[in-house]
Formats: sequence, C-alpha cells, structure tokens
Amino acid sequence: MFKVIAFITFLGCFIVTPIAQSRTTCSTTPLSPIEAKHLLKFIPQAITAKKAGGKLDVVNWNPGTSYRKDLFYFFFLLVNDKGMQKTVLNNGVIGYFAVNKIDGDVFEALVPSIIEDKVLMKMQAKIRTKHCIGKDLIEKYQDILPTK
Repeated sequence: MFKVIAFITFLGCFIVTPIAQSRTTCSTTPLSPIEAKHLLKFIPQAITAKKAGGKLDVVNWNPGTSYRKDLFYFFFLLVNDKGMQKTVLNNGVIGYFAVNKIDGDVFEALVPSIIEDKVLMKMQAKIRTKHCIGKDLIEKYQDILPTK
C-alpha cells in the first residue's frame, strides 16, 4: 500500500507541476512591431488588394504629436501596381493604420476607427493568446484611440 501511494505521489509531481507552472508563467507582453505589421495583412483592404494580385508593403509612419505613440505602432500600407486599382486613389496607398501595442486592436489612423473583421479577429486571437492578452485587458483598452 505504501509503495502505491509513494508511486502516485511521485507521478503527481511530474503531472501537476508542469500544469501549475504553465498557468503561472503566462504574463502579458506587448506586441512586437513585426506582429503589428503582420496584423495589417489581414484587414479587408489588404485582402482585397492581394486578391487583385497586389503585393503588400507595410511601412513605418511617424504621424506627429497628436497621436499616441506610447500605446500604438503606426504604419501606412502600400500595394504594388498590380493591386493599385483596388486603392481609393489608384496610387497604391491603401491607408494609414495604428495597432495598439497592448491589445492588438487595429485602427484606421486618420479617421480614427477600429477595424473589425472575422479574418483579422482570428489573427488577433492567436497573437493575443501568445501574449496572454485576456478579455479584461481588451475591455480596458477598447475606448483608447490612437489620437490624443
């Protein structure tokens, strides 16, 4: 009887410990600029341009002092000439965008308005899981816009 209890206790150390550790080691971290750029490739405008045969280019953008650079990454999105007919001005500029460093929300920066799309939300969910970004944190930042 003692051997059975000792064996179960021994096994429990290997099974319970990693599970408990995995729950305690997850701490929220901000998105990297690369991950933020990656999210822009899943916005509806980018997907439309890619379907038209365009190749996307995400470029860093310095928007000036009226924007929240402390909480957002800023980019403009371009598409090469094969996808230009799918842009508003037919010049390859898809738009100016902001990505929240903390929760991964994506905004059209000049408006500003949040972009909500099924394809984008799936990618956001993956990145949020990786960075331990929970529902409470998303709700905390949901009303913060990229403009001051």
